[in-house]
Amino acid sequence: MKGLFSILAVLLTAVSAASVKEYPFYREFSGKGKEAGIIVFDLPLYRNTDDGFSNIRILDEDNKPVPFTIRDERERKTVTVYEKKRPVTRYEWGKYHTVEIALPLTGRVEKEKETVLTVDAGRVPCSSLEITADDRYFSRTVTVAAGKKQLASAEITQEKKEIHLPEYRSGEYTVTIRNQDDAPLKNIRLVWKTKKKTIVFTDREKKLRLYYGGDAPAPQYDLERLVDLFETFREYAPGEERKNPAFAPSVSAEKIRRGIMWGVISAAAAVLFIVIIRLLNKE
Repeated sequence: MKGLFSILAVLLTAVSAASVKEYPFYREFSGKGKEAGIIVFDLPLYRNTDDGFSNIRILDEDNKPVPFTIRDERERKTVTVYEKKRPVTRYEWGKYHTVEIALPLTGRVEKEKETVLTVDAGRVPCSSLEITADDRYFSRTVTVAAGKKQLASAEITQEKKEIHLPEYRSGEYTVTIRNQDDAPLKNIRLVWKTKKKTIVFTDREKKLRLYYGGDAPAPQYDLERLVDLFETFREYAPGEERKNPAFAPSVSAEKIRRGIMWGVISAAAAVLFIVIIRLLNKE
């Protein structure tokens, strides 16, 4: 395993020059070393990361970057095949692992023939929703939307509870339960599930900080293939989310480029307007 960590160190590519000042949030935890470490995405991480999960960085107590990659956990089976009469061990990938994630209910409105629930989605790309109630028997058509985008519509019963959802990151979900002429369901419970997304990193026996959020460019590491060589992973629960006191975002090159572009367009429009006015005055 030590040899593998050496390989990882050699394959570490150049890290973006983005400073920790670019990240508005951080969480601390202590590494144990020897194994690869994983952090399971939770609501604060989903809420404050971009669509590509690129605005994340891990540093150790010496302010050195810790290589990591992000992946969806799935079943892994070890199989033995024979190549030229020699046994070779390979991995086969199965179903994705899912985890329940608690999303806060922010509102419930009883409208004519329907119940409308609003949920703080926290930008979590949920894969399914399970709905239960205290009613012994029921059948309802349910629609799940993110803003104006309808994600799914299905019929649920006391036995058929699950609605499959396409992965979509949004700040809010709206769940509409059509009651028709029946009474609203009693004590509705929503159970949201998402793929188990993890940050996999090369562990070390030092205090570590997970920085995230903001518009910082993503660091680049060549780790994705090598993490499959690890047999065991140590799961970490990082500390509570804290605001980064050093947070001072710089203006990105893209924003500067756009500013210059709009400045040039505005100046050209002003010049064109003056030319037109002068031509009209001559006539």
